Amino acid sequence: MVSMGSIGKSLPVDRGWAWMVMLGGFGVHFFTFGYVKSFGILFIEIQEKFGSTSYMTSIISGVQSCTFSLSTLFVVHVLMKKFTVRTLCIIGVVFQGLGIALSSFVPNIGLMILTLGAFYGVGQSLLYCPTMVIINQYFDKKRPIATSIACCGVSAGGVAYPFLARYFIDTYVLSGGLLLMAGLVLQQCICVSLFTPPESYSAATAKNSLTEALEEEQAKLIASKAVSVNDSVKVSGEGDFETAIPPVDKKNIDALIFLSDKDLDSGKYDESTNEAAQEISITSSLICKENDSSQNTDHNTKKPSISSLKESNSNHLNYDINYDTKREFYQISNRECNETESRNKSRRCSCKIPELVKSFSFWLVGIFFAAGGISSVLYSIFLPPLMKEKQMSNQEVSLCLIMASITEGLGRFIPGVILQLGFFRPTSIVIGPMLICALLFHMTPFINDVILIMCLAASWGFLTGFFWSLQSLVVIEVFGFERLGPALSIYINFLGFGSGISYPIAGALRDIFNTYSATYHYMGIMYWLAGLSMILIQFFIRDKKSEHQVQVSRIKLRLYK
Repeated sequence: MVSMGSIGKSLPVDRGWAWMVMLGGFGVHFFTFGYVKSFGILFIEIQEKFGSTSYMTSIISGVQSCTFSLSTLFVVHVLMKKFTVRTLCIIGVVFQGLGIALSSFVPNIGLMILTLGAFYGVGQSLLYCPTMVIINQYFDKKRPIATSIACCGVSAGGVAYPFLARYFIDTYVLSGGLLLMAGLVLQQCICVSLFTPPESYSAATAKNSLTEALEEEQAKLIASKAVSVNDSVKVSGEGDFETAIPPVDKKNIDALIFLSDKDLDSGKYDESTNEAAQEISITSSLICKENDSSQNTDHNTKKPSISSLKESNSNHLNYDINYDTKREFYQISNRECNETESRNKSRRCSCKIPELVKSFSFWLVGIFFAAGGISSVLYSIFLPPLMKEKQMSNQEVSLCLIMASITEGLGRFIPGVILQLGFFRPTSIVIGPMLICALLFHMTPFINDVILIMCLAASWGFLTGFFWSLQSLVVIEVFGFERLGPALSIYINFLGFGSGISYPIAGALRDIFNTYSATYHYMGIMYWLAGLSMILIQFFIRDKKSEHQVQVSRIKLRLYK
């Protein structure tokens, strides 16, 4: 039987070009979220230019988050099935650049809500999920460290963008600064060009891989079963019969297909289920087409003497050999795996969202995304207004944002290293940082010194970095890689709508209590909820692992009876 790795080698998983894809993801995070990190500086400038309240100004970010969430569903479930990741990302870059550039010409804050809010939100949705999906496609064993490095681009952008935004606005005022920031965003096209679609990369080497895999399999078959290859191949089984099959060579290879249960669901082989995939079975389908006209004539006039051949090998697999007189080819198939393929095809046609929604763990992860996203996004947006409220200068505000972004980069990178060493799981490693960060949010009213505020902001950055780095890995741990795309698109809506609603809530809290400290108390409560959801999810993961082990044992028993 043809092994999974025979053709899987055509895609450079965990090696080669995969690291360039990760570098492109780093750049996308740098430009896309670097701008978001610097919006706190724009927040103050917009308030001064249009004389708007904190509530009205925060609606810009709220509309951006809600638009990002709604668009993400359409991008993942519709556009990603019709277009490549590279194409979608380029369109997203255009939307982002257009939204920021148009904002420099708008006469009122209402139109700025449309440009900086809706336009940028659509562009962000076209970039974020496709980028995360393609990074996870190119990495398997090194996925945690690759995801962490790519996500560190957010922190690097958070270091550079506040400084650049402050310089652009001081030199060219708000309108000129927005035009220059739009030009920066358009540089993402260079990063997106590195996103080679996996199917395109595989297609370039598929022909050679198929030929090599088949030759290797034929050699093993000859050695183990003593099959002679002359003008025809004679396949011997346990019964007292044999049937002739056209010779297998490079000219008559029509197709070679191999699928496992995991492949049928996700379109990608996942080594995390390697043991289960080996224990179940792999479907191999070999189509050999005759090129000799004399042989074709013979097959049209003569039916095979035996329609099927049973073979019992070490893997306990049953094969069928069928001849199609109309299309003129023999088909060798695994009957047991064909039944599995039919079941999985029907399963693919059904919607997986209701199945996810039924589980309590789905809602726990939803709370993690919604509540954690609220605090992780809002703290950097409202940090500059908080510092201005405490009578600090623009330079101190920019320096504080830069320090928070630097420590956030560490917070994004360290979890990947820890997970790569295998010490913790994603759902467990995020609990401690969330609970500590929640406590620090509540300390905001008691700190007025510049140095202490900077230390507090640096701590916020480091601890929230865990949340951003572990999002996709938490989804993979709870639901599996094959559901990453659909589940992540749903949870982005939890995050986006939670943040979108919370922006005006946070602004209204400031207007009501006349202090931004009330806003940070609200963030602390949200992080308590997010940490509690990850504590509860531990019990459901244990139950899931026990159930999985029972299923694997049943499969082994059925196969080896």
